Amino acid sequence: MISGAAVLLGVSAVVMSVITASRPAPPPITTTITAAAPAYSADDVAAAKKEACEASARATAPINQAQQAFTATVGDRSSPEYRAALASWQTVLAVETQYMRYHIPPATPKDIIDATNDYIKSLIALGDANTREVSDSEAEKFIADTRSTGDRLTQLCRG
Repeated sequence: MISGAAVLLGVSAVVMSVITASRPAPPPITTTITAAAPAYSADDVAAAKKEACEASARATAPINQAQQAFTATVGDRSSPEYRAALASWQTVLAVETQYMRYHIPPATPKDIIDATNDYIKSLIALGDANTREVSDSEAEKFIADTRSTGDRLTQLCRG
């Protein structure tokens, strides 16, 4: 009787092992933890806003100078002066928009970030229009967009 019980337990153990081995594995459990947004002090936010605003103000002067020099040559698009002014405008635009991007600290208020990015996008669109040599009337839309986004950023920075 004891031997029969031992055999029965042994067979049961083998059957249970086979059942366990053939059962599909349970789906993996993925735990996603979302980190809370960093909390910035009022001083951090003010310093970040100041940095972003000062960077855009510093970048605007060379951008405007390059744009004015380029505009002065648009009358003769086949001239070497036009090509040189366009190349200068493109270079200044690339350098200065990147400078603005680098000076948007994490604590910068969202409205300043958005306004800065909109200004950068409008500047790049204007640069693209200049590069594609759109007509003066077509360029006016890009110039107006750049003025509008620049003015919005300026107003936010003053406030």
